[in-house]
Amino acid sequence: LILRLEPMGKLAASDFEKLSQEVDPVIKKDNHLNGVLIIAPTFPGWDGFDGMLAHLQFIKKHHENVNKVALVTTDTLLKLGAGRIAEYHFLHPIIRIFDTEKEAISWLSN
Repeated sequence: LILRLEPMGKLAASDFEKLSQEVDPVIKKDNHLNGVLIIAPTFPGWDGFDGMLAHLQFIKKHHENVNKVALVTTDTLLKLGAGRIAEYHFLHPIIRIFDTEKEAISWLSN
């Protein structure tokens, strides 16, 4: 299963609560997600400190159950941030950055 995420505004704590309600049953059943596809032309930011904290807690709770993360973005800062995380292996999944959704889906599917 590949989870597709496309943030449409600032990331709020409630976004991650809803996401957990959808993702947790899948992980419980299959023990993992094959991949996460994130479409984010720019980083939308967080809706306050609570949004940032919820984001970090979501990653901490779920990263070991995700095989790959594909980020589709043109945002230089987002590319640098994701690149640093991938470079230093802070998280379990393999993280790659793509210019197109088609390339990202192809990588996630293999």
